[in-house]
Parts: sequence; C-alpha cells; structure tokens
Amino acid sequence: MKEFLGGLRPVPLAPGIPEPARPLPLLGHHMLGIMGDAHGVDTLLAEAKRRLQHNDLSDPKDANGMDRVTQLLWALGRTGDRRVVPVLCELATRAALAHQPRFRAAAVSLGALHDPATAPALAAMLKSKAGADDSLELMAACALFRCGDPDGAARRALERFAAGTNGPFAQLAWQVVESERRGKQ
Repeated sequence: MKEFLGGLRPVPLAPGIPEPARPLPLLGHHMLGIMGDAHGVDTLLAEAKRRLQHNDLSDPKDANGMDRVTQLLWALGRTGDRRVVPVLCELATRAALAHQPRFRAAAVSLGALHDPATAPALAAMLKSKAGADDSLELMAACALFRCGDPDGAARRALERFAAGTNGPFAQLAWQVVESERRGKQ
C-alpha cells in the first residue's frame, strides 16, 4: 500500500470526529431488490414505511442523480414480492405524481407486479396524466392495462396512442393491447 501511495500514509480524520454513518445495510438491500432478489424486502419495506410515516418524501439527489424515494420505488418493485404492494401503492400516490423520475419508477414497478391490487394507484397515476400524450401517460396506461384495467381507462388511452402519429408510442400501445388478444387464444 505504501508503494501505491508513494510512501504516503492515509490521513485519519481529526481526533474526536467519528467516521460518518454509512447506510450500507439499506444500500445492500436496495441492490438486492434491484437485482430481483427479495431477501432485503423487509428492510426496504421498513424504510418505505418510515418515510411515509414521517412524510420524509423529499430527498436531494445523490451522485447517480436519483433520490432515495425513487431508489426505493425501483427496488421494491423489482423484488417481485407481493408484500410490497400496499406500501408501493402508497408511495406512488403520495410521492410520484409530481416528479417525473418517481412517476416512471412507480409505473414500471407497479406494472411489473401484474397485481390487480395496484390498479387504483395506477388509475390515479393515469388520470393525473390524461391527455398529456407523453411517455408518462403511456407508461401508466401500459402498467394499468397489465394489472387489470377495471374501468377501461388504460385501454382507451392505449387505443388513442396506437392511432396516433408518434410511431414508437403507437407501436408499444398496439403491442400491449395485442398481447391481451394473443393471451386469450
């Protein structure tokens, strides 16, 4: 090590100043969740519940440009564990509607669970973007369609996108609607 540092020794922090606390356990559970591993779901749920209980939903972005709530949305959804549904839905409705990165994370995470219990949260998300003709409205419509679409709002939005002039949006919307037809054959 001395050779690598050119003979210099690392300088310790000033005496009496403790090492900064590092959220390694939460970070580790977050990484497991992102990789689709549910082993850290209890820790992720506890952190999400704590944030909801204390209304701790605003966070500065970290070095990767993502705030902790957005990271939680992604990690909880990627676990695939159905226990996350109520907390993920509450996070989505309370923290995601006004922030584009959070909205995207919530729509993708809820939609990936394919759970009809997510439909009310997804319907609220879709309603908040109704008529915007943007990627967020399309994401919410796709997710809601995959999770049951109880009142047909997602189908109507997808059919509107499929008939639109934005080629990539139209193709995705058509594929999602067609996936239902192919699944029923």
